Amino acid sequence: MKPLFLACILASLAFGDSVVYNTVCNSCHAGNNPIAPSLVNNPILQDAEQTRVIITQGYKTMPPLADFLSESQIDSLSSYLQTLSVRKTASLD
Repeated sequence: MKPLFLACILASLAFGDSVVYNTVCNSCHAGNNPIAPSLVNNPILQDAEQTRVIITQGYKTMPPLADFLSESQIDSLSSYLQTLSVRKTASLD
């Protein structure tokens, strides 16, 4: 695991799920990255158990985070990611 990635995880452990997301997940999943797609409105995150598996075991190029996050942090991050999966853009109808 890359030292900077590990440092971001360790620095965010004392904070809530949105801080973990912003310091760990968003560094790769922000914007239009073909290797790490956006997590906002991502249908794969609609399933709570699947989201938890991805966090703990990793997925494709994403490393597993089970060794760096507590069970409660994994649960909180999973819940937070699910809120991103149901966000809708405002309609001007």
